[in-house]
Amino acid sequence: MNDIPVGYSLTITSWENDADCYKDVNFYGLAYEDVWFLIDLAKLFKSMNNYGDPGFGGGAWHWKNGEKNYFRDVYAAIDEVVEKYKNINVSSELYGQWSTLREDAEIDPEYGDDGYNQMIQELVSYPEDEYYRGNYIRVFSGFTVRYYKAAVEDCTRDFEGSLPEPV
Repeated sequence: MNDIPVGYSLTITSWENDADCYKDVNFYGLAYEDVWFLIDLAKLFKSMNNYGDPGFGGGAWHWKNGEKNYFRDVYAAIDEVVEKYKNINVSSELYGQWSTLREDAEIDPEYGDDGYNQMIQELVSYPEDEYYRGNYIRVFSGFTVRYYKAAVEDCTRDFEGSLPEPV
């Protein structure tokens, strides 16, 4: 593990389609606006079975929702969030990763675009089973935000090996 830099940390929790295999994805050293940006993106992936307020989580890339391609709806929703933050002070590196997806997209009619799919999975994590990686979106469950006023040092090496003898 590396040191935790000064700034906000965001933990995004997700699960798989049958509410198991919980995972956390951690982001560190974020600015206030970065946190809001990532939370708004993550909320797109609430369960597609949420009554009255469904998201895109729990779906597979090749599924069709009625007459619409599932992934095209997902990408359009991502693009809306990116557009919403266009003039807000999100860090250029973070915003750039998401804002260039549309320009670089090569959308396969059945499985979507690798760039979008990878960014989504880096946000809400990857499915447990290798077979579903790049083919399935985990469900956003919630988030935790912390603020670190000072960097936190990684001291793992201090505990490797055996306990030193008392002096």
